[in-house]
This record gives sequence, structure tokens and C-alpha cells, in this order.
Amino acid sequence: MTTLTTDRLILRDYIESDLDDLHSLMSDKQTMYFLSDISTNTLEESADNLRAAISNSDGRYFCIRDKACDAYIGGVGYTITDRTPLGKIAHMGCFLLPQKHGRGFAAEAARRALEFAFREDGCVRLTTGCYSDNIPSRKVLEKVGFRLEGTRIKAAYHDGKMKDRLEYALNSDEI
Repeated sequence: MTTLTTDRLILRDYIESDLDDLHSLMSDKQTMYFLSDISTNTLEESADNLRAAISNSDGRYFCIRDKACDAYIGGVGYTITDRTPLGKIAHMGCFLLPQKHGRGFAAEAARRALEFAFREDGCVRLTTGCYSDNIPSRKVLEKVGFRLEGTRIKAAYHDGKMKDRLEYALNSDEI
């Protein structure tokens, strides 16, 4: 099992007993508002997601826990999108329980996951993105060093309308 730490957090591989915590996050409509494409409605859907995270067959997915009290905070990870002779290219994401927003946990977890991806897992490039109206995510991405590479105008349907999507990236030689 891979375990990563920061000053305040423990990031570790998901395990089967994380199901209730993961479901509470993935089925929370407030948390998943901007991630409706991966939200779940049932415990079984969350269980499918957990099984995929545990298998790590297409990336690395970490359960985020508060070091001080061992409470579940959220998840961070990346999906491998390509393999090149230089290394892996992956797409990264991070999401937290609503009561943990605004405390710097997302940036702290994302930073540690970035370090792992680049220094220990052979990634050479990480991409990510968010809707242009998702200001908190934009701030986190920029805070941890992601560079805005472009805006796809009205590229995604969300909440009854077409929205702009911001595309970010970070290369291993930039950290």
C-alpha cells in the first residue's frame, strides 16, 4: 500500500472499508456539482468506483485523511491517458467534502500527489481542467503550479447550459 504524508494529511491507497466515506463524497450533490459526470447515486455505483480506484489499473487514486483525527476528507489522483518513451501522461483530479473546503487541504493534497506522480511514478505531464465558473478549483490549480493552456469555449454541457472549460497542465521539469 502506498502512503504519502504532508504536514496535515495522509494520502493512501483506497481500501474496501472506505466505501461509506467515498459514497458520502461522490453522492453529495454540492460536492459533485462541477463533477456530475463522475457522481454516483447509489452505494453500488460508489462501490464500482471504489473497486476501480483500488485496482489502480489506469492510474493512482488516493484517499485523503486528516492526520490529526484520521477523518476522511476526500480523494486525489490521476488517470493515465498516454504512455510515451519519456514517461506517462495523466489527467489529475481532487475533490473534498464540503466542510473541508477553504482550508488549503485541496492544494496540500494535490501538491503531494503531483510530487509522487513526477518523482516516483514516472509521469512527465499532468493535465487537468475545470469549468470557468468553478473559481475555487481554478485557484487551487494555479496555487499548486498548473499553467492555463487554453479555454475551450462552450465546450461542455453542464447544469442546463454550455460552459467554457479551462485546460491546465504541468510538466515534470516545471516543479
